[in-house]
Amino acid sequence: MNPVSSRRRFRQRIELERQVLAKVNGTLSAAKPLAGITEASVLQWLRDVEMSLPSADAEAITGIILEIAKRSSLDSDCSRDVFEDDELSPVDSIGDLLFRLNDTLQKASSKGQQQTLQFGARMQN
Repeated sequence: MNPVSSRRRFRQRIELERQVLAKVNGTLSAAKPLAGITEASVLQWLRDVEMSLPSADAEAITGIILEIAKRSSLDSDCSRDVFEDDELSPVDSIGDLLFRLNDTLQKASSKGQQQTLQFGARMQN
């Protein structure tokens, strides 16, 4: 295995993780920050946000993040070379997952803002 290629793949995985963390933590500022995209980190985050996000939204976000992590791991450790093409998800599907993540985060954030406004209105009455 070429060390330059391996280093490039590792760097890409780190950049992808930072991109996911920035999206989640930047969009859901009221929720506890996501610390990483490992399964343990994501499942801990899911438990931590159960009071600040509807469970369906939190579970949808978690599922997308875990799928991104799984696919980026396959790409970064050359596992893709072991399988046949028809056994793998397309490489560009990570981009599709990032789009779905962004869309799901925006919807969850909008719901959270509406709930906050409703709560604030009830408090004033």
